Amino acid sequence: MKYIHIGLGKTGSTFLQEEIFPKISNLNELDYFNKALDQNITNLDNYFLSNENLVGEFFSSYSWEVSVKKNLEKFGEDANIILIIREPLEYFASVFCQSYQAYNIVKEEEFFLDTSMSDAYIKKNNYYFINYEKFCYSELIDLYKKNFQNVYIIKYEDIKNLSIWSKIFSNKDIKKIKINN
Repeated sequence: MKYIHIGLGKTGSTFLQEEIFPKISNLNELDYFNKALDQNITNLDNYFLSNENLVGEFFSSYSWEVSVKKNLEKFGEDANIILIIREPLEYFASVFCQSYQAYNIVKEEEFFLDTSMSDAYIKKNNYYFINYEKFCYSELIDLYKKNFQNVYIIKYEDIKNLSIWSKIFSNKDIKKIKINN
């Protein structure tokens, strides 16, 4: 079995990668790769890869389609895709704060753009921004469901719910995992 956690970023990925995913992998006897895209993992039969950048460059909706095609080519349609989503306003606020911490210091009105403004910025700038008109979870989910056999969508609020992970990985022992807060 191949399990691929593709993102989104700012949805508890670091917590999952450090606290939950290694334990799930161990229980399911899966080789676990945390952001290890440089390794030749496509030759393995049983693995779990977590890399939130697989959803697209800077998690941008502009790169979603290209990323789906790359992921399909690399992992195959039989890969189990895991996507974590977060309430949009909280997600946008978290991404903006992260961008600010990375010294991408711009005003909110230069970070959150409509489509016409985004198109102009793509041509002139190479910093990250969010097109709030183009950002659509249902479009992202549909892209993956059209290309992969198994797509699991988990809300950010539910990432610590071990019953959900137990169902995804078909292993009741996952419910017994101890989580550090």
